[in-house]
Amino acid sequence: MARAAMSAREATSDALQDAVGDFGRWQAGVSLLMALLKLPIAWFQLSIIVLEAHSDFWCARPSHLRANVTTEQWRNISQPRLSNGAYDACRIYDHNYTGFEVGPPENRSTVACQDWEYSRDIFQETIVTEWDLVCSQAVMTDIAQATFMSGVLIGNVVFGMAADRMGRKLPLMFAIGLQAVTGVLAAFSPWFYGFVVARFFMAVATGGTMIISFVLVMEIVGNQWRTTIAILYQIPFSLGMCMMSAVAYLQRDWRDFQFTLSAISALFLLYWWFIPESPRWLLAVGREKAALRILENAARWNGRDVTAVKKVLQHDVSDEEPTPAGKAGFADLLRTPNLRHNSLSLFFCWFVAGLVFFGFSQTLGRVGGDIFLTTVIAGMIGVPGTMACIYVVKFGRRKCICSSQIVTGVACLLLIVIPKGMFPGDWPRVLLSATTLTGMCLSFPALYVFSGELFPTVVRNVGLGSASMFSRLGSVFAPFVKSLDAFGHFWPPLIFGCASLIGAIVVAFLPETRNCRLPDTLEDGEKFTQKCTKELENGNYIQVSQQPAYKD
Repeated sequence: MARAAMSAREATSDALQDAVGDFGRWQAGVSLLMALLKLPIAWFQLSIIVLEAHSDFWCARPSHLRANVTTEQWRNISQPRLSNGAYDACRIYDHNYTGFEVGPPENRSTVACQDWEYSRDIFQETIVTEWDLVCSQAVMTDIAQATFMSGVLIGNVVFGMAADRMGRKLPLMFAIGLQAVTGVLAAFSPWFYGFVVARFFMAVATGGTMIISFVLVMEIVGNQWRTTIAILYQIPFSLGMCMMSAVAYLQRDWRDFQFTLSAISALFLLYWWFIPESPRWLLAVGREKAALRILENAARWNGRDVTAVKKVLQHDVSDEEPTPAGKAGFADLLRTPNLRHNSLSLFFCWFVAGLVFFGFSQTLGRVGGDIFLTTVIAGMIGVPGTMACIYVVKFGRRKCICSSQIVTGVACLLLIVIPKGMFPGDWPRVLLSATTLTGMCLSFPALYVFSGELFPTVVRNVGLGSASMFSRLGSVFAPFVKSLDAFGHFWPPLIFGCASLIGAIVVAFLPETRNCRLPDTLEDGEKFTQKCTKELENGNYIQVSQQPAYKD
């Protein structure tokens, strides 16, 4: 019967699982080390929150007035008022200011400011205050962050290819070293464009550590644990936000802040003596002896029979079926109607996830309240949010993603109607911000699981890689959406909220994958509709191919 066929298939596993088990002390140790790399990934992807932290600014006072004229007096006599009553910090009345008294405002024209003064109440120095990235130059901070996110995308691709050619360990260690060195260079750069270039290469390295560390974890963990570990792997990212806030609290100058994070990230170079090469990659390129040494050590750590490793490995390698000559690629994802619909829908959802998560994260400094406390709360709330995803996805991948994106969208839209400063510490806005990030912490890992189950086996890697690239593309656009607050504070949360709600609608029209037999071939993927393949007959799954039903 169907269940007998499933049992026969499940009884056969790959060499790595036969030798060391699905999950043990060895896999746990390596997975933990890889997960800790999410700390610097979070620091450098989100450090723009601190680097460009908002400080009140105004046109600089002439040197002969600074001793006798207070900031408030100076702004009253020199800066025009906007329609909302606030000062226009980018323009100044056209006057020589040789004395304190000036003529009536209605008789004076204005000119653009050439120099500025800044409030130093929170941060002593940021990239904004050092290079005057305000008014017409404010867009440069968004360009800097978009350049960084473009570097992450390129790093995913370049280091992904390098890892396939050279193995996982060597490119990973190179990426860690490059990340630390370029981070230090960015901290000491005397020019803004030098800072941007250094950060770009740091982003390329960050993209490399991101993709390789995840691949290594997935290649050493057995099938039954991959969903759980893929979700738990994300937790240090949230903890990284908390650590970043603590460093920023202690280091109020952006150069000290950047240098400290980069110096700490250099400690991960010690991984050279602790992490192994991927046994799967070694087996794939025919280096069985090297793979054997690693597997024997893994079996020893997991308390399994070391002497049986060689026999099991030789048996499985010798019985390995030849790889098909033809390979499916990206074009196959778009070739047929249903698979094209599923693929494009997933790509859009990944784009929205990257746009909203990174865009909203970059606005934390402008939400209101204490920037350090807000960032810590956002990071801390992400931990239970990510862990909850392990439980919530069991009720359905589609339900989990839809509900989390609806929560995210509604919380973003509610931020529009609650102005800053209305409540002590802006606690409603801080709470809504935490709710938004919690929704994203649920959505992101669930989306990864959902995509991995919806893409057919023959294009699963290229599908997930392409989806991840769309997420990076969303993160590239995120800084520019955030900058729309210059035209009205409501624009960024409105766009983020509407994008999340549209994403929820798109996901609702995709098939559920929970307890479904995963598609193997392109034909399976094309037939994977709303009913997918989990139709029941007398309580058993109907078997239309040799692929077993997927069970939580």
